[in-house]
Amino acid sequence: MNVMRHLSVPNRQVEGALDHIRSQGWLAEGMRVFASEDGTARLIPLDPRAPLEMLEPLAKFDVISHEGKPYERDDSDWWAHLSALIGEEPVEMHREAWPSSHEFFGDMMIVRIDDEVAGYVSEIAQAKLQAHPHIRLVLSDDG
Repeated sequence: MNVMRHLSVPNRQVEGALDHIRSQGWLAEGMRVFASEDGTARLIPLDPRAPLEMLEPLAKFDVISHEGKPYERDDSDWWAHLSALIGEEPVEMHREAWPSSHEFFGDMMIVRIDDEVAGYVSEIAQAKLQAHPHIRLVLSDDG
């Protein structure tokens, strides 16, 4: 069991807190951000070198002890997840049309879906969710 400190951050404030934690070098390497048990917050794993008491702007968030969840890099390849869902042939056939970038907004991901692969929107979302376990929702950018 790997119990470590996590910063409990409400879902709407995760992106800003995570940016600050990364800029300070306080994000625990190899560990992933995940949802709290009630789903209202994300638990951000803290590096042992992070201060015991958080400074502003993070002081308003609780630091809790929780078992850490390793980030499994092998699962982060969304192409592999997509291939497993629809097969390699359609992936290769539409190689240039698949979403090549995305934006995170808190625990949501926004992707632009090309018309050529619009029939695979559900599989794209599922593959992205599997590759990025910290997100809870994939949204299509229609314009």
